[in-house]
Amino acid sequence: MALSPFAGENFLTHPLPDYETEWKTILFKAIIATIVFIAVLPKVVQSWFCSGFTPPSRESTKKTSHEDESFSMPNESRPNHKIRVVTKTIINGIEGRSLISRKDNNNNIASSRNGSIPKVRNEAPNHGHATNDDEKKNTNKVPNFVFPFINAVYLAYLFFLILQSPNNKDTARMVYMAPLLKQHETDMIIQMATNAAERNARKAKEELDRLSKDEKSSSNEVKRLEKLLEWPAGFLKDRHSTYPTTDLNVVIDFEEEDKSTIGQILDARLGPLLERIYGVSKDSLRTNDMFVVRYDGEGQQSLGMHTDGCHISFNVLLNDDFEGGGTRFHNTKDDSHQDANPKPGNVLINNAMVLHEGLPTTKGTRYILVGFMYVDVKDPWSGVKKHVSWFSTYLSIPWLTVVLKEALEIKSQTQAAAAAAAASRSNRDERNHQGSKDALILSLINEAFWSFYAMGNTLAHDIRCEMVFRTTNSLELGWFDLFGMAGTIGQPRKIS
Repeated sequence: MALSPFAGENFLTHPLPDYETEWKTILFKAIIATIVFIAVLPKVVQSWFCSGFTPPSRESTKKTSHEDESFSMPNESRPNHKIRVVTKTIINGIEGRSLISRKDNNNNIASSRNGSIPKVRNEAPNHGHATNDDEKKNTNKVPNFVFPFINAVYLAYLFFLILQSPNNKDTARMVYMAPLLKQHETDMIIQMATNAAERNARKAKEELDRLSKDEKSSSNEVKRLEKLLEWPAGFLKDRHSTYPTTDLNVVIDFEEEDKSTIGQILDARLGPLLERIYGVSKDSLRTNDMFVVRYDGEGQQSLGMHTDGCHISFNVLLNDDFEGGGTRFHNTKDDSHQDANPKPGNVLINNAMVLHEGLPTTKGTRYILVGFMYVDVKDPWSGVKKHVSWFSTYLSIPWLTVVLKEALEIKSQTQAAAAAAAASRSNRDERNHQGSKDALILSLINEAFWSFYAMGNTLAHDIRCEMVFRTTNSLELGWFDLFGMAGTIGQPRKIS
């Protein structure tokens, strides 16, 4: 996969990985390791273990050559007409003598009486050369643990190479900061959020008035509308069940024109940033959730420690007329942390598995634009394959951990649905047996996942907040010009 050239390379203040070069280096090392461990090393080990026998010495060879000479005596010199033929063989360095059988001797005697020369069996000496049977025996001399050990070392080396990928070694551990929005653009997004909250409050009040006249109205719906009308009116308070925030969903609550404006900015500026930082193509990035969060000194001030349910998360500070606030990133390895306090318009980008929290806003109102993004191998709706490297997906431990976590959650939901459906069946014994098997399988999957998840979390230990791009006023305009977005967004306006 070829990555697009990054126009803002000269603005970098922190060196980013050269993904294509490092991927090629890792692939080359993997090929060499495969040749050595699979083709070369087994043959070397086998020949080393099979060469345990010692060749015969020169003296024993000479002595053997004389004793191996088989001869026949004339009939006159054989008074007893008995022939004793000695054959000397050397197999694997051990001398052995074999006598011709008595039957052969009798045949030789009979032939000598007839005046013919007896046939003498003469076996060629085998000086240190193993036969096929001996080779098989020698091959079996290799201990059983040797080749599995070589395979284990080979796999361990490949895993070590994968860990050296920049997707696991560098970007998985770091938090990046860069300018993304200009001041009038941040003011515009705040105005968009304010308008969206007013619309939500107005619609909620109208709906609540209608339901109050309907005796069959749902109590849950009434509670939802009343919650929406609580201060700050129009903002959702429980959209994220685990870590609820006071927010507005950009996709649902914002108008089409507003969404189009924000989409243009993110496509032109954030897309190239993510492509350069994480080594992924722009077409593989998908925004799963985007929302404007509001922290107040008199309302929700902060958000506890958590990780985000995606591959990449970002947040953009939209204003600075408040006290406190900021984002704290935790290093779980040594219990340290680093606080990020960007300027308005700057974006914080991090691997979603990095543990972080929102610090308390003690006075005023703090607005941030938050996005959860996925790196897709295939389009989730059309199934079309995306242009993305295996190093950024299947060989990236943070990416793979999120995918496994989602698969486990889907498995749990499927299991729960199957158990509920089985409750209506009549054969309870069979159902309980199957349920116990599925529960055992699910528990094993769960245990394996959390072991892998713990390993993936280790990559987020060394947290470093980096000012990746220079943000001085003299260079900031040039930075935005690179993406063709300078001056294309108008001044803040009232949107009805």
